[in-house]
Amino acid sequence: MLHDPKLEQARLERLDPISTRSFVEWLEMKPADACYTHVSPHECAIGQFAGSRGMMYSDFHTDKLRHWEDKIARAKPHTYGAAAARGKALLEEVS
Repeated sequence: MLHDPKLEQARLERLDPISTRSFVEWLEMKPADACYTHVSPHECAIGQFAGSRGMMYSDFHTDKLRHWEDKIARAKPHTYGAAAARGKALLEEVS
């Protein structure tokens, strides 16, 4: 999928800004084989997601953040595609 910032922003605006589903959909918009750095709050998947919402990683210090780290972001491989797959599996568990 080609990156189109206008389409990406329009899609993001329709999503709940900090739901697990919106995080997974954001991950799916990233290049699947691109890597993120898990140990940096600015370069990790959650930190980048927060930034895309005009927030900071520290704004996510909640049970939701710990849950996302445990179930989606911390596990290897640290690629957006793998994280999106883990996020989808998590959504299926709760639905």
